[in-house]
Amino acid sequence: MRILKSNPLFRLVNDFLGDAPQPSNLIIQIITGVTLAMHYNPTSAFFFLVYLHIGRVIFILMMAIAFLGYVLPYGQMSGFSVNNATLNRFFALHFVLPFVLAALVLMHLIVLHDGAGSSNPLGVSDLITIFLFILILSIFVFFMPNVLGVIAMFSAIIILLTLPFMDLNKGNGIQYRSISRIAFFIFVADFLLLMKLGAVHVESPFIELGQICTIIYFMYFLIIIPFISLLENSLVDLNNN
Repeated sequence: MRILKSNPLFRLVNDFLGDAPQPSNLIIQIITGVTLAMHYNPTSAFFFLVYLHIGRVIFILMMAIAFLGYVLPYGQMSGFSVNNATLNRFFALHFVLPFVLAALVLMHLIVLHDGAGSSNPLGVSDLITIFLFILILSIFVFFMPNVLGVIAMFSAIIILLTLPFMDLNKGNGIQYRSISRIAFFIFVADFLLLMKLGAVHVESPFIELGQICTIIYFMYFLIIIPFISLLENSLVDLNNN
């Protein structure tokens, strides 16, 4: 354990991973952060937050990066007043400066959370959240970019195993259960529609329709079957009484 205190790098990691108390909302911060990163959309809200930093180095550097990328489509938006020498230099800067921007953002977060104080409920430093977020996001980006899609496909098969536990109906079969038959035929139609949607182009409105059908697919096992089972059991009990 002595090396954790003596080595400068290990001491920094130990200060934030070992000794520092962690906020109770750490998991929420990680989940919401990854979700926002995956669903990022350059709308006005993003630029509103950027404008809050107007006049800062990070804001000016981001404007410079955006300008360098804007002039790269030679002859379309930048005009014909520039040539290869300018474009080559602008491309190099447009590629390098985002790394500088990322370093400045990290330095900004370190100063904000470690120096100016933290805004988490415990009032303690939560720089660990930043490291964990970067680590988890990097794992998804660099090593498992398609893992979430694989999980969804795998879950569509595994959820079939929940059927014996979700079907709470006292009777066997659905030949005398009219509500269950209707729900089953709706599920079959949804299943066939999903098969059809899997063969079309990934574009609107097929994307939205596929999302709706996917929700219905999982709802059938997790919500519809238990609800209909309890409903039909209640109707049978009322009929017998």
